[in-house]
Amino acid sequence: GELFIGNSTNITIRNLSFSDANGVFIRDVQDVNIYNISGDNLTSAGILFRVTNNVNVENVSIRTSYSNNPGITASSSSDHYYDHVYVNVSEYGLYIAVANVTINNSIIYSTGNGIYTQNNNFEVFNSKISGNGNHLALNTQINNYAYVINTTFNKSKVGYESIGVTNLTVGYYTRVRVLDQYSNPIQNIVVNITDNNSLKIIDTITDADGYTRWYILEEYMQNNSQSYLYNSSTNVTLFTPHHFNISNPYFTNSTTQSINYSQTIILGLETNTAPIITNVNISTDPIYTNSNINCTATPVDNQSSTINVTFRWYVNNNINNTWNTTVVCTNNTICHTDTYPTGILKHYNITCEARVFDGTIYSDWANSTQKEINNSIPSAPTLVAPADN
Repeated sequence: GELFIGNSTNITIRNLSFSDANGVFIRDVQDVNIYNISGDNLTSAGILFRVTNNVNVENVSIRTSYSNNPGITASSSSDHYYDHVYVNVSEYGLYIAVANVTINNSIIYSTGNGIYTQNNNFEVFNSKISGNGNHLALNTQINNYAYVINTTFNKSKVGYESIGVTNLTVGYYTRVRVLDQYSNPIQNIVVNITDNNSLKIIDTITDADGYTRWYILEEYMQNNSQSYLYNSSTNVTLFTPHHFNISNPYFTNSTTQSINYSQTIILGLETNTAPIITNVNISTDPIYTNSNINCTATPVDNQSSTINVTFRWYVNNNINNTWNTTVVCTNNTICHTDTYPTGILKHYNITCEARVFDGTIYSDWANSTQKEINNSIPSAPTLVAPADN
């Protein structure tokens, strides 16, 4: 039998199952909710809407074995939302002549056409459309736009009934994740995305886990009476490949990626790390009290070409700030102090210490090996005249 509802408002149908029968026919009804309906081997359309507005259909499964029986037919209606709809039929999967329809999380299969639409504003999200005929059949004299996002279908099986003003736009969900050189997520990194036409479409920043939010990036737009040919530019505007750029105050990185499926783009970005100081040595050897006692060190940093190295000295294990000095050095190159200890005596022990500053972060202090003052200038002899002159 067939369930018929007409001339009513605020109708809810739930938890029904049909087999080897007609489906549901709803006409002249406002505000319809349909939940958990299954129809198997039906002899007519699974659900038929006429002059029915504000419709919500969720968790519906329809299989028909007779020709010319779409899974769902809707005409002379407006504002339909279909979520988690499964259709396996031999004619149109969905035959939709509705102003403003959204299809989400659905699987539509037909041995004929997958979805036929004659409506103003048609949207499909997160779905799969397949079949032997056109996966999408668009009546372009009526449509204003068709927006197909994160949906699997054969792009060579898109048909237009007549030339019109309809734009078929295809896009996918995309986000960016930024990791540092140690594969740790980086927060507050600026991400810029531009399309194939060099138009900047997104400026955003990463969160604490290194992710941007998800965005819809458009692969292409078509306004044509012909099927979309993937490598053809006829009436097709390609927006991909897209260009992704990231930066922090020290480094940048970028990549170019074709967006033809939903994905996370992972980009590495080196972060500023603490510099290190190596090879701290007292280069004078042996050391005398009158020597120019020189200390050398090698600074290493991942973002600066010139950096500041500070030297200081210990005498007999006590710091002596008299000879402190800061020298501008070349990254990863030996540099040396320009202030030398003075006034030290034989058998004193001296140690040099150095650290590097890259303008943001200091390294730890590093010490040289302690060295002893080996000798001093001998005292001038005292001349004593003999008693007998």
